[in-house]
Parts: sequence; structure tokens; C-alpha cells
Amino acid sequence: MFRKIKKNLLTKNRIKKYITYAIGEIVLVVIGILIALQINNWNEQAKNNQIKTVFLKDFISDLETDIHVLKGRIIDNENRLKAIDSILFNLTNKTKLSNKKLNQFINNHYELATESYFIAEQSTIRQFETSNNGNLILPKKIKDKLFKYYAMNNRIEQNDEKSLQLYQHNFITKDIITPFLKINAPKMVNFNFNTKSFELQTLKENENYLFAINIKKINTVNQTGNYKLIINTAENIIKSINTELSK
Repeated sequence: MFRKIKKNLLTKNRIKKYITYAIGEIVLVVIGILIALQINNWNEQAKNNQIKTVFLKDFISDLETDIHVLKGRIIDNENRLKAIDSILFNLTNKTKLSNKKLNQFINNHYELATESYFIAEQSTIRQFETSNNGNLILPKKIKDKLFKYYAMNNRIEQNDEKSLQLYQHNFITKDIITPFLKINAPKMVNFNFNTKSFELQTLKENENYLFAINIKKINTVNQTGNYKLIINTAENIIKSINTELSK
């Protein structure tokens, strides 16, 4: 039909109308191309939104896992601090302990023979960093918060957690537990002690022991502070992500 119209226009020497018609054809083709491109952009945007949603929900899952683990670590540290306070109270205010008190006193020391350690869940951030279009789909504000969060965790783990673990293994555990191994080692297994064979004064005069107890308290307080900072940061990021998901 189009060819017939062209032919009629040309045969009637209506060049002006033919040019107008030709331009109209070009405009229609351009509009068709633009529509196709827009549909493709919509499809690509929909695909990117799906990827973004998956990443954001996975980040929330990882952050919630971190928070759950950290809260457990904080409870462990609070129990250690209670044990330290009980030990220091007895060292400061007591000269002798009953069998029952002695058992608890020893148990409190074994509470200090271990330490907390935290490594953030990193499965999603690793997938995100290796994704071809990962860096393009998240809002810059959220992306910056996530990168700062994992950088902070890495810094704390490398500088604080590892140092505490090494110091614990090489000094604190040995200096805290060794004095009790010398008291009555065979009976320690069943926590059945004879108060006559135990002297608090011996511990009060043991400088390495006292130093280890106090350093353990300082380290535990500082570590708990780090854990609370990580929790607050993670909760803030989760709030930002939920705001983005609700848009």
C-alpha cells in the first residue's frame, strides 16, 4: 500500500507531500526504535531491581546473623566480668574460703580460661564484590555503609581479636590457671577441695596472677565495647536497607 501511495505522489509531481510522507515514515521508525529501547530499559531495570532486592535481603540476613552471634558473645563476656568481680571481691575481703566458696572461686577462674572471638558473616559481601553489575545497583549511601562496616570488622578482627587471642593463650590462661594446678591438682577434676591446703594469701602475693586477672577484665570490657559498636552499626544499616526496600 505504501509503495502505491509513493507512486501516486510521484506521478502527480507532488514532491512536497512525498517528502512529508517520507519524513513521517522515518519518524515512525525512530519512535518504534525508541519504544523498543525503552521497553528494553524497563526490562533491564526490572532485572536490576530484582538483583538489588536479593542482595539487600541477603545483607540483612548476614547482618542479623552477626547481631545474634555478637549478643551471645556479649553474654559470655558479661559472665566473665561477673566471675572477675567475684574473684577480686574474695581476694580483697576474704582470708579463708569454705569448701563451697572455694569450689565457686575455682570455677570462676575456669570461666576466664577462654576468650570470645568474632568474624563477621561475609558470604553476601563477597558475592557482591565479584558480581558484574553489583556496584551499579545499590544506592551509594547503603554501599558506603556496608563497605565501612566490613572494613571496621576486618580492622577489629586483625588488630584486636587476634591480639587478644594470642595474649590469652600465651599469658592470661597460664598465669590464671597455673596457681591452682599447684594447689591440689588431682582433686581439681572433681572440684573437691580441702580448704586447709588452699591459701588466698598466696594468690594475693602472686604478681603475675593479679596482673593477668586485671588485664583480662580490661580486655573483656574493651572487647564488649567493640561488639556493641558493631551491633549498633549493623542495626543502622538494616534500618537503611529496609527503608530502601520499602520504596
